[in-house]
Parts: sequence; structure tokens; C-alpha cells
Amino acid sequence: MYILPTLNPDGYDFTWNENRLWRKTRSKNVDSDCFGTDPNRNWNTGFGGPGTSTNPCSIIYHGPFPHSESEVKAVTDFITEKSKTQKFVYFMDIHSYSQFYLNPYGYKHEHPKDYDDHMGLGQAFAAATQAVNGTEYVVGTPPDILYIASGIGLDWGYEGAGIKYSGSLELRDQGHYGFLLPEDQILPTAKETYAGMIAAYEYLMANP
Repeated sequence: MYILPTLNPDGYDFTWNENRLWRKTRSKNVDSDCFGTDPNRNWNTGFGGPGTSTNPCSIIYHGPFPHSESEVKAVTDFITEKSKTQKFVYFMDIHSYSQFYLNPYGYKHEHPKDYDDHMGLGQAFAAATQAVNGTEYVVGTPPDILYIASGIGLDWGYEGAGIKYSGSLELRDQGHYGFLLPEDQILPTAKETYAGMIAAYEYLMANP
């Protein structure tokens, strides 16, 4: 198991010192005064498609080319190299907010051949999460329950890396606090998410 606590450390640091709601990287963009690329639009699966922007000032700017951001490239290079000697069975990309468990595909209005298994795993996660604090998650693909989004991590995990179970979490809440979730909800969120992840692991081991 490999855990990356923060994919975007420069952007995270910027949220503490400059802009609390910054979401992009901090890379310099050519011929623009606007900084950064949305790291969850920079993956080489469906890159540049619907739900992205060519405008460097947009919060969903996809970057000049796939994996242009060092943060994204580090992950793809790591998984690609490790895949030569081991099999990855689960790829999870955690975000906030909305209380969604998202499955492939994000970049097109189609369901993959493993759709039923994806939904089964997501529903196992949702049931276990709800059992802890009553928090309800909706399970589905981004176009089905949210919006179409191209060049995202979960699609690269599924198509690019060939990992059957590839998904993305949107943690608490459903919009009341949004990205500014109160500190007293951090631990409850962690506990219910942990229970959900254990249930997900148990499901995928029973349904490889």
C-alpha cells in the first residue's frame, strides 16, 4: 500500500500564506500572469476534453500538455515503474467536497466493462461510512451524478495504469461549509472514511 498525503504541496503551502481556497499547482504559465494548473485535469486520459479550460487563469486549466505538472508526473512515473514488478488493484484520489464516491469514466458519458463491480465497491464504501456517523455518500460516475471532467486521476488509474478499481472521493460536506469544513468535523470525517476504505478493501479482495 502506498499513501501520498498531499499531491500538491506547493499549492497547499500557498493556502496557508496567501489564498485559503487555492486549488491549482504553483507552476509558472508561459505568456500569462496567472499561476498554476489544476492537477486533476492534467492526467493523460481524456486530456483537454470537456470540463477543462485552455485559459491559464481558470481554476480548471488543464496545463500545456499531459503530465506537465511535476506533481502529477511523479505519481504516474512511480506507478508505471512499480507496475513492472507488482500489480496495483486499487487507486483512490481523495478530494472535497460533496460526499460522492466517483467511478470511471469522468471524461465521457459511458460506463466501463467493470461498472457493476465499481458500483458494488462504492456502495460497500458508502454503507460502511454511513454506519459510523450517518454520513450519506452518493455513488456513480462524474457525468452521471456531478459533471463531465476530463484528464482526471481516476480515469488515468483505470485506463492509463490498468487498475480495475480506480475511484475518487469527495469528502464532507454537501455544501453548507463546502471547502471550509470546521475543525471539529475533521476527526469524524477521518473515522467514517477509514471504515469505508476497510469495506472497500474487503469488497475488492472478494471481487478481484
